[in-house]
Amino acid sequence: IVGSTNSVSAPTPQTVAPNVYTFESWSQGGAATQLVEAPAAPATYTASYTTSTPAPPTVSLTAPAGGATVSGTTAVSATADDDTGVAGVQFKLDGGNLGNEDTTAPYRVDWDTTTAANGSHTLSATARDTSGATTTSSPINVTVSNNRPPTAVASASVMAQ
Repeated sequence: IVGSTNSVSAPTPQTVAPNVYTFESWSQGGAATQLVEAPAAPATYTASYTTSTPAPPTVSLTAPAGGATVSGTTAVSATADDDTGVAGVQFKLDGGNLGNEDTTAPYRVDWDTTTAANGSHTLSATARDTSGATTTSSPINVTVSNNRPPTAVASASVMAQ
């Protein structure tokens, strides 16, 4: 209807993973939300947005310390941060998953070291943010040293009579 006043809006920010779109301007100027008067002739109003890709998350292992000797049940923990939010942290042992992804801070998993062979192992953590970006921490090496009871070997001898 010619001469009617209408509200037009360019929602901001908008996210289409992994990009974030932020309102920049309208083709005719004005704020992101504004009132326009319907002209007699057809008109086009175009919103322009800038695009940015959020920074990937940061993640650091906090326990155990690199070079530590571990045994029994050992807490493996990490800190993670991100500008769009951390979705979860997956701990890794020698490149394979160690437990399930932890989706709530503080990020931690209890590691039953008796399931690993005695000797050197590598731990790391991979953080995933809400836009799907991931970062893996610097790995640390730990030594598993569990005292296992000696394996008994039974032997018997049979003599014929």
